[in-house]
Amino acid sequence: MKKISLLFIALIFSTISVAQIIIDDTPTPIDLVTNTLIGQGLVTSNITFVGDPSQIGFFNGIASNIGLDSGVVMSSGNVSSIAPPGVPNTTIGGAGDPDVLATAQSVTSNPSSGDITSTNDAAILEFDFVPNGDVVIFRFVFASEEYLGFVNTQFNDAFGFYISGPDPAGGNYNVENLALVPGTTEPITISTIHPGLNSQYYIDDPAGATQSFNGFTVPIEIKFNVICDSTYHFKFAVADCQDGILDTGVLLEGGS
Repeated sequence: MKKISLLFIALIFSTISVAQIIIDDTPTPIDLVTNTLIGQGLVTSNITFVGDPSQIGFFNGIASNIGLDSGVVMSSGNVSSIAPPGVPNTTIGGAGDPDVLATAQSVTSNPSSGDITSTNDAAILEFDFVPNGDVVIFRFVFASEEYLGFVNTQFNDAFGFYISGPDPAGGNYNVENLALVPGTTEPITISTIHPGLNSQYYIDDPAGATQSFNGFTVPIEIKFNVICDSTYHFKFAVADCQDGILDTGVLLEGGS
């Protein structure tokens, strides 16, 4: 009886130890957009990805604590390092992105925003789409190895979801960042969601049992109005600020 109990405990421990996020960096950006990211009702074209191929992939998060079942993951480092026992600390040596730089510099709550002069290792996914309805919804999780040691510093890694196209309210979206802290006009960075600010959206996870980032957000929803049958341009971009180490990533829910 004692042997059976010990075996049962061992099996439970084994199951828990392998319960973690699964990353696949082999699908192409075209496959990831058309077969994973986009739900029914959207026609896509002109799909491009700027960055190293290792910076984008598919994730299965069902067995993790990330809060999303599956989707597309992008990182300022190698996405494969997001799965334990990996360490998200890859220096790709890639270029930055001016839109992410402007986003990071715009954070009013960060006293070091004025010291941010560059971004590095940007991962940028872009495509055009034509909706057959009037509302588009995306859900995502922002995560970073910069947490918590570099909050409110020049290493303010950031994510942006930029849209261009006709605004139903009038005029046009012009590379407008819709990735904002809910209920605010502040963008998504390590200095806008953390225990001292907007803590209800933050999850601290330094042990990284099911994924390797030090901290991440709860799933955040972006919901915005569009004009049916009009063409829009999406740009998802994440980058390191001021250096190229300690990766930051974004996980975009599949089928959004």
